[in-house]
Amino acid sequence: MAESIKTRCPNCATILRVPANIQSDTLRCTKCQSLMRIKRQAPGGGGFSAPTPPAPPPPPIAPTAPTPVLPSPAMQTPSHGDPFEQIVTHGPVRYSGKTRTAGSGGLAITLGLGALALILFTGVVAMIFLPSKGGILPGGGNEIAENKGGGAPGMGARGAGGAKAGGSFPRRALILSVHNYLYANPVAAHGGNNTNAVAQLPDIFLNGKLNVPKDQVLWVSDKNEKAPQPLLKPVFEKTLGEFLAQSRPQDRIIVTFVGHATIADKKAYLVPFEGILEDIQTLIPLETVFADFKACKSRQKVLVLDICHANIRFGQERPGGESMSAELATAIAAAPEGIEVITSCKEAERSWETDIDPAGIFLASFSKVLNDGLKGQIQKAGDPIPVEKIVKETSLLVTQKAQELGKPQTLQSVGKCVESDIEESGEAAAVAKVAGGQTPDKLLVERTGNILKAIHLPPVKGDTPDDLFDPALFAALCDPKSKGIEDAAKAGAPPKDNKAYLFMEKARAHLWAISGRDSIPGDVRPAVELMIKKKEIRKDQNLRLLRGGFRAAEDAVLKRNVETNQRSVALILGVLDEDLAEMEATAEEKDELSAYWRANYDYITAKLEAEASYIWEYQSMLGQMRKEAPARDPKIHGGWDLASTSTPQGDSKGKKMAKSSKKTFETLSKKYPNTPWDILSRREKGTSLGLEWQPVP
Repeated sequence: MAESIKTRCPNCATILRVPANIQSDTLRCTKCQSLMRIKRQAPGGGGFSAPTPPAPPPPPIAPTAPTPVLPSPAMQTPSHGDPFEQIVTHGPVRYSGKTRTAGSGGLAITLGLGALALILFTGVVAMIFLPSKGGILPGGGNEIAENKGGGAPGMGARGAGGAKAGGSFPRRALILSVHNYLYANPVAAHGGNNTNAVAQLPDIFLNGKLNVPKDQVLWVSDKNEKAPQPLLKPVFEKTLGEFLAQSRPQDRIIVTFVGHATIADKKAYLVPFEGILEDIQTLIPLETVFADFKACKSRQKVLVLDICHANIRFGQERPGGESMSAELATAIAAAPEGIEVITSCKEAERSWETDIDPAGIFLASFSKVLNDGLKGQIQKAGDPIPVEKIVKETSLLVTQKAQELGKPQTLQSVGKCVESDIEESGEAAAVAKVAGGQTPDKLLVERTGNILKAIHLPPVKGDTPDDLFDPALFAALCDPKSKGIEDAAKAGAPPKDNKAYLFMEKARAHLWAISGRDSIPGDVRPAVELMIKKKEIRKDQNLRLLRGGFRAAEDAVLKRNVETNQRSVALILGVLDEDLAEMEATAEEKDELSAYWRANYDYITAKLEAEASYIWEYQSMLGQMRKEAPARDPKIHGGWDLASTSTPQGDSKGKKMAKSSKKTFETLSKKYPNTPWDILSRREKGTSLGLEWQPVP
């Protein structure tokens, strides 16, 4: 083995192993990539003369003041007679704890072993230390180099993709995600941000291995706790449009969409926050998105579509999340040349969400690959985003997780990046920002808020997030000239002598009492507490009694567990049945109420019927389980979960309630268009009240 000498990079303090027969005048640090030059003395000089600094790099695209480098003992040049102590770098070099500018001269060092000095300058190390052209540096690890703080490692001259030495990676990332849809099935809505890969993705782009500068990562979402912004259609269109239009020729961009996609009128659409699946005017045409991408000047354009989501435990609570249709798969495959598209599943498959991976097994796998780095891949500022490697490694993880789940899911990708010479823009990268937001009229926000407060009710299902929406959001979707909103403004004091009104308030309190939620509104809480105090309803008599499923057990044990649960839930049904009987008895007095209070009455009673229908359906499913346990594969499944289906299939009384509730919601939407009653009724009308048993691991 050839003799080698240890030295330390004066820029990052990394210990380097240098062949003793080095002959080159330059070498590159394997970690920080700083270019170093060595100058030997004339023969017989017995050591090194003052080094000659290398030629300065080209001026940066956007010149900035140099960042001062503070001395650090851990990064000082060693004082153990290192023969490479005379190395000069592009940038400040530390000498004995002091900072000296490169090229300002060096400390002469005399070596006792002159022969060794001659040997050091006669070896050839071109294969190891000449500047790398292929992106793989000798001695490098299996990760993509980090870019903390937005800066890139020094690259000497211009990198392959336009970044200058010490400049930022020319990369941009936009994440557009919709979770608590107004009218469609929730997407990746379960699990806290500490377990949800959607919430982790922005930090992964920033601090992971793709080296995206801090001001070039933007996440627009209703799940963004730091800056919540529902992805309304105008916000979607303008934010994406500006992001693509502002991207420079040297930029490499990656846009990730998490949400629903659908086919309507034989065309493919992405679904924004308020999108109605059957109304194309509320959707985003995929062909428009592709056209915007095609017009973008960036040298590499990546689009990630995490669509067709389905939660294995919760099922389909509202429309959306169906398997990818052949028409949708064909539309995605028709992406224009130059766009790399990654999709979370292929035709006839879904993107599965689980308790372990609440954002879905695709996004969990994709995030892990980006965060952990790619084996054998060290990224430099000008390198392409390694889509092929990302797809390969993500696909392996997705396949493994899907097999463990017993569900089909296969990652798909189309298109490729074709490298070509570009004419770079001298402009600094534009900061990625949200666009398209609106500031609704304050009076409209106030009136909308008053309506929402009066009819605020918990979701029908106990495991669904609370439906209290921001009045400003609803105001942006409402028509200020709507008759319903005008009626609300002149409704006057509550008619407390009207029996229909009194029943409505009682029913609202009952629905909150049985919800089992802690977030009971302040105007309802006193009534709920009084009901519990008078023992009209028990505190533990709530939707928390409804189980999400059962584990497999001996037949007698399983039936006993199911029967116990049935008895408990029957107490809730008793309360709701009494309310339904009183609703019929007070229906005539509803006509004496003003239009505003009648609308509230109809909405609250429709919710009451929906709740009763759902609990009747639950009881029917328990009856099925007591009669005969559903089929399962003991090798794969350890029990059963209750998943949502569109329509009830159990007790006839539950089916009748569901039909009546849906009819009332439809009437409210037609009678009060572009109002909170319309929006909430559309949402509730789409809620799946049916249930079915599904075997689970």
